Amino acid sequence: MPVPFFVAMIFDFYMCSAGSKVSLGITIAIYSLLALVSLLGLAVGIYAIYRVFRDSGSFIRDCLAEHPPTVYQDSHGLCSQGLKIVKGVTVTIFIVFWLFEIYGCVIVKNYSRQLEDEYAVEGVVKDTESW
Repeated sequence: MPVPFFVAMIFDFYMCSAGSKVSLGITIAIYSLLALVSLLGLAVGIYAIYRVFRDSGSFIRDCLAEHPPTVYQDSHGLCSQGLKIVKGVTVTIFIVFWLFEIYGCVIVKNYSRQLEDEYAVEGVVKDTESW
């Protein structure tokens, strides 16, 4: 997690414990930034996966240049299997990290809704309370 998010969350926790309405604004700002970072991460990840799948031919050529068939018995199979592993690891890592980012957005959004509800009922007097 980037340092500004961490500092903002610590400040938000302090303000929330003090009962300040500034906490709600900070929480919404954190959610907005986290959503923006998630969308940028999604775009960069899609581009990276696109490049891995698109440049597979050049990867095979470079691999065969480094591992010539005269030295290795099945150099084409070696390079193809390596490419399959790279593709699988790239897609898996991207999916796992993006799921973590989505989960973080959900947590922050639910927290901001909870703060909104708490501030909405803050001035309500219960039937059992005296005026």
